[in-house]
Amino acid sequence: LFEYILITILHHTVETKIYSLPLPSVKHTSFDQLLNEVAVVLSALAHSSYESAVIAQQNFDAGMEELSAKFGANFMSGDLCTLSVLNQALDKLTQASPEIKRRIVAACVRTISNDGKITVTEGELLRAVCEALYCPLPVFT
Repeated sequence: LFEYILITILHHTVETKIYSLPLPSVKHTSFDQLLNEVAVVLSALAHSSYESAVIAQQNFDAGMEELSAKFGANFMSGDLCTLSVLNQALDKLTQASPEIKRRIVAACVRTISNDGKITVTEGELLRAVCEALYCPLPVFT
């Protein structure tokens, strides 16, 4: 997981700046088109620090509640939530509108903070998600 986080951050910050790559164009302006990808990201974050599927499910549900989207997206088990699947989901989510990305980041924060604490792993994975989405990392108080 650490290597994935590092590669994602390097790819989206260093390579984008060195090669002056343009930001992805907006292709998605509705959550309906992206619920499966959002479920992948929230599931990955929910599993990032917990062995318990019950706690991970509760954290996922909190993130979906933040989006007001309790239905239409399913919690994924840790076995199905591979880094390859996460990467594919993030690739599609980069093409979302800025407002949708803002809401996705808010749901991610809600997912990892649902239990009242944010672990280093959760925080670093959130950083990688924000980098992949070309969004600023929220400030935690």
